[in-house]
Amino acid sequence: MMAEQKRDGGPRTAPQLEGRNGSVWRAVTIYRRTYEDVAEEFGISKQRVGQIIDETRKNIPTVDMDAMRRQSLDLYAELTNRALEIADLAPAPIFVGKDGNIAYDTNGEPVRDYSGRLRAMETAAKFDAETRKLMGLDSALKAEISGSMSIEIVGVSPDELS
Repeated sequence: MMAEQKRDGGPRTAPQLEGRNGSVWRAVTIYRRTYEDVAEEFGISKQRVGQIIDETRKNIPTVDMDAMRRQSLDLYAELTNRALEIADLAPAPIFVGKDGNIAYDTNGEPVRDYSGRLRAMETAAKFDAETRKLMGLDSALKAEISGSMSIEIVGVSPDELS
């Protein structure tokens, strides 16, 4: 099934990707929201969300699927870059006491909180994992393994084995 053409010759969005069903599809496949979250937002059951995803998947032309994959990849790339920018920021100082004074180490340097940096790196790694899934890079690979085995008895004479 081919995507319809606009008058200017470019591909037009398939009707399945417009309206509520299209919004449900994008929420689940591009933004990776849970069925439960999407069902609550649209006032439908989780089962209906699954049905919409299945129906839409069957009816989306290949051209539109490729465009959606590119859109997802672009989104993940942008979010990964933003997460890495946050990871590169200087960690915030730690504040202590009821007055919120900055804590200093024995060298007189502010004590820093690295949890935000670590969280940003974890987030970037999650986006990378989602990108690999989307591209099928985490698929199992079929591999054939062969080998041989031999047994050698050392230090025992054949007469002792009878």
